[in-house]
Amino acid sequence: GQPEKYTAIREKAKELAYLIEETCPNSREKSVAITNLETAVMWANASIARN
Repeated sequence: GQPEKYTAIREKAKELAYLIEETCPNSREKSVAITNLETAVMWANASIARN
């Protein structure tokens, strides 16, 4: 279970991070998008760990 779930979330987040990197111009908004993606991964992993 858990390791596979962490890996799946990380891989999908990486896909989205690359898409953001490729399509968004460098800006504060892009930085915030990446930061929020990192936050989403952290909370998703916390959910797996705690439940």
